[in-house]
Amino acid sequence: MTERERLNQVINVVSDKYNISDRKDIALKLGIEQTYFSGMLGGSKKISRKLLEKLQEVFGISIVWLKTGEGEMFVQPPTANTINNSGDFCENNINNDSVSKQLEKMIALYRESILEKDKTIRMLVEMLKDKK
Repeated sequence: MTERERLNQVINVVSDKYNISDRKDIALKLGIEQTYFSGMLGGSKKISRKLLEKLQEVFGISIVWLKTGEGEMFVQPPTANTINNSGDFCENNINNDSVSKQLEKMIALYRESILEKDKTIRMLVEMLKDKK
């Protein structure tokens, strides 16, 4: 499966998971111009690093999985401007948990994010080595 095919798969999964029926709404939530977003999905535009980072930040999608197909599609729940079940943004996705449980969840998310970034760095270093 190519990176573009994985990207389209992610968009379909995100659409279903968060009940977002229009790709324009996904582009809006990602802060990416809709026509450029459509071009990346369709193949007329290069998939931008900004898009990959936003997919990880907003929807918890693994950049490594998008680039290589390795690992899991979802590395973490959304952390910034999280999304509730209706697909709307909400300020806090942890509704009635105690403060300590909220902190434990945040720490776990940050840990996973750091591990994901380490994987990305290792992958990029390997890609650079291969080009030499």
